[in-house]
Amino acid sequence: MTKPNSLSAEQSEIRSKIIKGAMIWGAIAGLIVLGIIYWALSSQSGGIRWGGALVAGSGVGFTLFRRSVNSGTAGAKCAKCNAAFSISKTDSAKTWVKDDPKEERIEQEDGSILIKTWVDETYDVVDTYTCAKCGDITSKAYQSGSKRDVAETTEYPKSEAKKTDSKGADKQSKATKSVQKTKE
Repeated sequence: MTKPNSLSAEQSEIRSKIIKGAMIWGAIAGLIVLGIIYWALSSQSGGIRWGGALVAGSGVGFTLFRRSVNSGTAGAKCAKCNAAFSISKTDSAKTWVKDDPKEERIEQEDGSILIKTWVDETYDVVDTYTCAKCGDITSKAYQSGSKRDVAETTEYPKSEAKKTDSKGADKQSKATKSVQKTKE
C-alpha cells in the first residue's frame, strides 16, 4: 500500500473513501458474527460467551475490512502507470434503448385477479474513468434497467359485481328491504 503522504489530494480522497467503506462493512459483519456467536454460546458462562463472541466478531470484521481494502485498492489502481488510488469516475453517459411494458396477473383467494403493470426501461451506460496521475482514460460500457409507472389494480369476477340503479344504490339491498316490509 502506498504511504498517505506521497499521494495527491485526489488520491488521498479516493483512499479515504475506500477505507471508510471497508470499515463500515467490517463493523457490520463483525457485529452480526458477534451476535450469532453470543447466542450460540448461551449455555456457557458469561466470560466464555463474551470472549468467544468478541474474538470471532473481531476476526471476521478485520478479515472483511482487509479484503475490502485490498479489493478497493486493486480497483483504484491505474493499469497504465500502476499508481495507487488514482482511478476515479469522471463521466457517466446514459442512453435510452427501449421501453418494455410488463403485466403480471395474480389470482386471489376471493376469485379476484390482482393485476400489476409497469414499464421496464433499458439503458446503455458508458462510465468513463480517469487516472489522476498519468491522465489515462478508460471506459466501461454496460446495460442498466429500471421500472417506472408501477400500478396495481384488482379485477373482480362479473357474477359478483354489485348491481346498482341510476342513483348508485344497491338494488339487492332495496329488494331485501321490500321483502322484509311485506312480511311484517
